[in-house]
Amino acid sequence: LFENAWFQMRQGFLEAEQWQGYDSFLRMVWAMPPTKKWWAMRRDFFSPGFALYVEQCQPRKGAPSFNEVVASVS
Repeated sequence: LFENAWFQMRQGFLEAEQWQGYDSFLRMVWAMPPTKKWWAMRRDFFSPGFALYVEQCQPRKGAPSFNEVVASVS
């Protein structure tokens, strides 16, 4: 899903506001240690450009962590 949105954004088919939501969520999920373990086993399933993009992602300043999001609904 994220890779598809990334390609659509690069081609100009996804509006910036839509991409911002995907990107923020991707950055939040990428910051989780289990995601990095999952990624290490599956990186080759994705395009090289998208893989590089993901691996350079940093959490957005002030954005909640995944645990904070989950805790806020319980």
